[in-house]
Order: sequence, then structure tokens, then C-alpha cells
Amino acid sequence: MNGPGPDRYDFFVSYARADDRDHWISRFVAGILAERQLTPFFDTSEIQSGDDWEHRIRHAVAESRVFLAFVSPNYLASQWCENEWRAWIDTEIAKHVFSDGAIPVYIVEVPGFQDPPNTSPFLRQLRRRQFVDARRRDDQSRVLAGLATDIDARALRVRQPAESANTVPPYNKKFSGRIDELLDLRSRLTADRAGVVCGVNGLGGMGKTELAFAYAHAFAGVYPGGRLLVPCDGKTTKRSDF
Repeated sequence: MNGPGPDRYDFFVSYARADDRDHWISRFVAGILAERQLTPFFDTSEIQSGDDWEHRIRHAVAESRVFLAFVSPNYLASQWCENEWRAWIDTEIAKHVFSDGAIPVYIVEVPGFQDPPNTSPFLRQLRRRQFVDARRRDDQSRVLAGLATDIDARALRVRQPAESANTVPPYNKKFSGRIDELLDLRSRLTADRAGVVCGVNGLGGMGKTELAFAYAHAFAGVYPGGRLLVPCDGKTTKRSDF
């Protein structure tokens, strides 16, 4: 799977160290690799400091095509795991696969996981994803085979949007904290109520333009025809430009 370009890893393994004390996660990852020839980032060393995380983990997240999260009470309680998830959200938008690049693996029962609505953004974002249920140990071969195929397919989808036509400025890495707005905009654009969105309204300086740019990057995969920025400042018509 690896080739030229910034993605060194087919998938990044995000997990709480306490969940691998019996090496179950290590064996699970080995099972995926037995199904497909993939290159993972699977860090088994302890993180000692914020600088250590910044240099070692953040770069690996950015260089991975798919994010594999092993969800458990330990995972949800880990600040390091939440940091990895937040780093992945930024990466997912920049790679044009927002909401499609992470695969949460449900490995144990998580009390209160489905309890709405007063939960952290971290938990809400996880709940929106389509989970792989790995709690049944007697069905591991099917789960592993399906997961390996899914990682392969998603890794391919990471590459495809980047090749489409695009005149939108590069993704602004400082864009953060507006995930719900991105998802709401996506919902409105797919509600079949209108064929064209005429504008996003709001006071100046609120970030409307950055939200539109972030949307163009996050959901590029559903616009194979491309994403085009059409400047309209000082114009009464754009007819002559087409």
C-alpha cells in the first residue's frame, strides 16, 4: 500500500496502554496484518511528556491514512487518547475524508457510552462513527478479515479526493472547535431541500469563509467534479467568467 507521498502508514493504532497488558490489542493488530499487507503505526512505548507526544505521535497521525481507535473506559479516560483523536480530526479534514477516516473498534462494554446529551465533544464525535464490534471473541476471524478490507478501501479513498480539481486555499490547521457546524452544513447540503446554497450569513469576522474552505476540504470525496473558489468581490455578475 505504501508509495510516494506524505502517508507513510496505512493505519494508526490509537489505544490505552492499560488495555494491552495482556497483549490482546497487539494480537488483534497482528491478525489484521495477517489478512492484508499493510503498514501500521503501532506505538507500544510509554509517552513521557507533551513534547514527546508532539514530536512522535502527532507526526505519525498526520502521516497515516486511517485511524483505528480501540474504545474502552480506559480509552475515554485517557488524555493522551483524546489528544490523538483531536489530532486525527484535523488530519481527517486536511485529507478530505472527514467522518470517514476513523474506525472505532468497540473492545469492551463502555458504561454510559450511549447516554445523551451532556457528553464531551470527544465522546459525541466517537459516537457518530460506524463501529466495529470486537467484543465477541468467538467471531474474531470475520471481524479481522472485514476490518482489513475496510482499512484497505478507506486508504484508497484518502488518495482519490486529492486528485480532483481544486482552487480552494490549503487547509488552515488553526481551524478548530467547529466540528458540529461542519456536520450541520453537510446535513443541510444533503437534505434535498434546495439545489444551490446561496450564502452563509453572519457578522464579519465570525469565520464564515474559513468554515466554507474547511467544508471544501473535509467533504472533497463527495464532490468528484472538484471544488472551485469563485471570487465575487465587487462583481454584479460572473457570467463573463464562464
